[in-house]
Amino acid sequence: MSTTPRHLIHITPLYASRLADAMEAGRSRDFATAVRAADRLMSDMAEDVEVTVPQRLETEQFRADLAYLTGDFLLATRLWTAIARSWTEHTGLHGRSRIAACNAAACWMELQGVQAVGLAPQLLDMLRFVAAPERTAAVRAAVERRLGRVFVSVRVSAV
Repeated sequence: MSTTPRHLIHITPLYASRLADAMEAGRSRDFATAVRAADRLMSDMAEDVEVTVPQRLETEQFRADLAYLTGDFLLATRLWTAIARSWTEHTGLHGRSRIAACNAAACWMELQGVQAVGLAPQLLDMLRFVAAPERTAAVRAAVERRLGRVFVSVRVSAV
């Protein structure tokens, strides 16, 4: 009987085992170990021509979760934005694309003003790309409202 979690069965056994170990470290709240393991795994997978897009994205999703859990909202926003776009490009629009898009927006909302402004164009572009405009209208409106507040606070602090 395999010890590989069911959702990782499409990943090659070596990578699935390493990802499962990293996930176990994360579940144990050993985030430093989990981050190191996930980063090493992502690096190794990037160099392996046999790795498929879904295999790579599975690992990136875990790393994005770790970034969120450790308060690295900048990295989490960047990863979730890229993941949403990649899922959509690779498999079309589906639940994973939408979840990744919502995760990206939620992480973006946690960013400091300057960071939020810097990533807003990529986030808004991704939101337009991964779903029909009416499906992401509420999220885009929330992002645009926050951008407006950030710009006002920047102007006030500059005075």
